[in-house]
Amino acid sequence: MRFKALDGFDVTETSLQVQSALLSFVDLLRPGQPVIYSRLFSTLNNVSGVDTLIMATPIGDLFPANSLQLFTPPDPNFSYPLAKNGAGSPSFSVVDNANVSPYTAQLPVFPVQAWSFTLFLGIKQLTVVSGIYPGFAQVVGPGLSADINNFPSTVNLLTGQATLYVIGAPGDLSMTLIPINGYATDKFVNIYVGYSGDTSITKRREIRSAIEAWGNGVAAGGSIYGQKVPGIIGSASNITAVIKAISGVSSVNRVALDTPGNTSAVINTVETELLRIGDVIINNSID
Repeated sequence: MRFKALDGFDVTETSLQVQSALLSFVDLLRPGQPVIYSRLFSTLNNVSGVDTLIMATPIGDLFPANSLQLFTPPDPNFSYPLAKNGAGSPSFSVVDNANVSPYTAQLPVFPVQAWSFTLFLGIKQLTVVSGIYPGFAQVVGPGLSADINNFPSTVNLLTGQATLYVIGAPGDLSMTLIPINGYATDKFVNIYVGYSGDTSITKRREIRSAIEAWGNGVAAGGSIYGQKVPGIIGSASNITAVIKAISGVSSVNRVALDTPGNTSAVINTVETELLRIGDVIINNSID
């Protein structure tokens, strides 16, 4: 879950209050008892200091498999081992100058958001960011192909299905949850796009919707990237890449962040601020 703290409330202290409310809610459950989403949401949303609340999971009622099963609170320190299943033959990647092998894995918790979990390959933490395709998170980092166009490692946010393109044998795959993600302030960033290809109003609306969906996956304290920034792994998923992935776009001429004349490829922020997509101006038009 992700929440915004009310003005005057400390994010860390409010996070502890939310955690306490969550633990109390789950502790009252009996074996075989379902989790009623509306009650859970109301319990967390009514915590003192919470302004707005978004649930990554669950998004509906949860029912145990049998009368003996008992739901337990999410534990950010628990590591879920994930089985990697081979999904095809290795292919040579020019970008990586190595063979990459496709694997699939199923997350035990879904649906998810890009800001609600982390993945590890061996002892190395991978970077999970908003994906260039709506409904997916992008996974980048050591042991994975850097060619996100031909060998993109992704997680389907709705089904929890992960597809990874692995180099060599970097180790076992595991996942940890980020149960509570809080922030104090919003900052809206306007996006200015110039592109060629299909410039119809329908296509412009599709591009705008894709950019907004990408922005919804930015974590509190996370950055918004207009283009890939050398040396920053997470910038592989950026607004230019989102636009280029849309059919009918032949080229992207510019992506400016915040102001039309801004040449910086990134907008950074502080840990307790959430960057959000503001107006998206495409070829000088707001449709």
